[in-house]
Amino acid sequence: MKNTDYARHERWVKRRRARRMHRASACLLLLILFFGIRALVQFTNKNGNQDLDKETSSQDTHLTSQNRYFWNDNTAVSKGDVVTANELNLRSGPSAKYGIVCFVPSGTKITLTGELNTDGTWIKVQVPGGKSGWCCRPYLQSDVVDTAANHALVQVAYPLSIKVSLDDQKVMVFDAKGLAIKTFTCSSGESGSETPTGTFSVSNRGISFYNSNLGEGAYYWTSFYGDYLFHSIPFNQDYEIKQNEAEKLGTPASHGCIRLSMDDAKWIYDHIQDGTKVTVQ
Repeated sequence: MKNTDYARHERWVKRRRARRMHRASACLLLLILFFGIRALVQFTNKNGNQDLDKETSSQDTHLTSQNRYFWNDNTAVSKGDVVTANELNLRSGPSAKYGIVCFVPSGTKITLTGELNTDGTWIKVQVPGGKSGWCCRPYLQSDVVDTAANHALVQVAYPLSIKVSLDDQKVMVFDAKGLAIKTFTCSSGESGSETPTGTFSVSNRGISFYNSNLGEGAYYWTSFYGDYLFHSIPFNQDYEIKQNEAEKLGTPASHGCIRLSMDDAKWIYDHIQDGTKVTVQ
């Protein structure tokens, strides 16, 4: 009887020991699988990050979606020439009538080729990825500034004011001491669309506008009385400066706004603050 009990006990001990060994083997196998998978994931991520670093460091990398080109953030820098519009069309020629080469998002750093159209409103550029084309200069921001002019402005007495002489077709900018610091040739409203006279105040501005009813727009507008603006010589539906209108500068020719050369319109856009007094007489 004792031998039977002993044999039964031995069998129970062996089964218990086997179950323990089975559980230990299972745990060991799970640990091996866990650490193996973990090592594989780390290796994959490391290689993936290395590839990503290579891509983001390359100026030639871009993503394509429905023929639109979006460049990596490393191209959106604050220095140099960058796109300031929300999205800029790069065209095959110096006009909006030419086909679109690609879309360039705001902040993209571009390279100037130095090639301009005849009136200097369009410039040929190259973007990351090697594509080149033409775009409107007003939609680019350049770090190249007129240091002498800026230094001179530092020395003037503020606030500034503006006087528009309709008889002389001149725009004069005065400092607080009454010293004329700038004089621009302009075109005021033609007969039947005269520029209003009086004392007004600058209140708003923008890079460009287009009036479909008139079939024209302009660059660098600065409002001094509602819809009455300082702005550039008008452009047509293809964003080309109207040469016949440019030739009228210095004589009444507008629909009531004060037309200026593009450089002069940009000066007012850049330097005349909201609230500046404007006298038209």
